Amino acid sequence: MPELAPPPTQSVTPELLYLVSSDPAELAETVAPLRGADIAESLNQMAPEGAARVLANLPFDMAVDVLNQPQLDHREAVVQRMDRTTAGALISSMSPDRRVELLRELPVKKRNKVLSTIDEPSRGTLQKLLSYVPHTAGGLMTTEVVSVSSGATVAEARERIRAFVDVRAVVYAVYVTDAADGKLLRAIALQDLVLVDAAEQIMNVGDRRPPLFARADTKQ
Repeated sequence: MPELAPPPTQSVTPELLYLVSSDPAELAETVAPLRGADIAESLNQMAPEGAARVLANLPFDMAVDVLNQPQLDHREAVVQRMDRTTAGALISSMSPDRRVELLRELPVKKRNKVLSTIDEPSRGTLQKLLSYVPHTAGGLMTTEVVSVSSGATVAEARERIRAFVDVRAVVYAVYVTDAADGKLLRAIALQDLVLVDAAEQIMNVGDRRPPLFARADTKQ
């Protein structure tokens, strides 16, 4: 049986995006069939001022998706041209690794203005991560993870994942901590949780080897 060709990628010219960006409802309708990566490619062809205008008027979730796209070339230049409140709201909702990376790219003055719009404790967490040298364990790590105690079942771990994904980013692993002292015992890949019975104890799942540890100042 011959393979079916993939559906053609939707495209919209940068000129059209800019023209409709003054009307958020029309802009939302225009970008509805597009992927975040498609919009990022169009923004790459605009001056930062125009790209910032389009991004600020996109539906919020779509704008966050676009900012998370690795192919968005001049992301920091675009964010510099947005007002700090809009920029802060978008950055707060980005995936943890991307938002720290973007904040590092911003000039210190703009970075501090954006951080001032982000509520605690998120602001304090971001400031701590930014204090680490880039390309060290501390500079690369995230503080937003899914964790369960060693007494949990697979069903409980899956429920934690669902709650996390509803408000945050993609999950790749679940971290199991000691029910008594909170120490990290194991990291379990998401695929291992899919393959076992929901009633199974979490400590019986996945790789049984103890996790590897690194100091925050360990270089990549």
